[in-house]
Amino acid sequence: MAYYAPRVDTVFLIDNESTDDSVEKAIRGYSNVVVSSYSSDGKFDEQLKQKTLHRKRAECAGKYDYVLLLDNDEFVVPKGGRLIRETIEAAGSPDVLGTEGWSVFGYPGDAPYDPSKTLFEQRRWGLPQDYYSKPIVCRPGAGLKFNLGNHIIENIPGCRPKIVPFWLFHYKGFDEEISIARTLKLVSRLVYCPGHTYLNITEKDLRLRFHSERDRAKPIQIVPEKIP
Repeated sequence: MAYYAPRVDTVFLIDNESTDDSVEKAIRGYSNVVVSSYSSDGKFDEQLKQKTLHRKRAECAGKYDYVLLLDNDEFVVPKGGRLIRETIEAAGSPDVLGTEGWSVFGYPGDAPYDPSKTLFEQRRWGLPQDYYSKPIVCRPGAGLKFNLGNHIIENIPGCRPKIVPFWLFHYKGFDEEISIARTLKLVSRLVYCPGHTYLNITEKDLRLRFHSERDRAKPIQIVPEKIP
């Protein structure tokens, strides 16, 4: 919230039956955050989440020029040193703008994660990840059909936009233990969804996946020192 709230007109935070004070902590001190909730009977339903997100996108049509469709571990950062709004304005008026996806990890030798500091300060290294080059900056009323997870748009040629003025830093792997614990909690609530990558996955599987993704190549310092 500390990243997005000062940079956009409104943040729509969608809460799915949280049981702690995370929502209250996230919105504290920000006047442009609108919270809505939806019920899934204690389960995590990826398809219901998708419908809820895009219902909110449709509600923004006629009220906002663009929306950013995000999970809480994804950060859209302009490439050229401009603000998000300035970057969108400079691109003209396309229906959708692309992002260049990077997975940012915690590596051996990094200091332990400190929640009092921003992720940008603590984790700057990672690897390019085309799967996370998500076309999630779009006009809300453009009639775009996203696949599950918003990785591609199914009704545009090539499924990917041509204008890519943003990075998308995916911070799921910023800390191995936190990442594994969060994913196992999600798996315990998961509603069956064909093709879901976490179906029946174990902790051992998750750790193998984490290390294979993090250690598949030499890491690159990509997160800029100064974030616009």
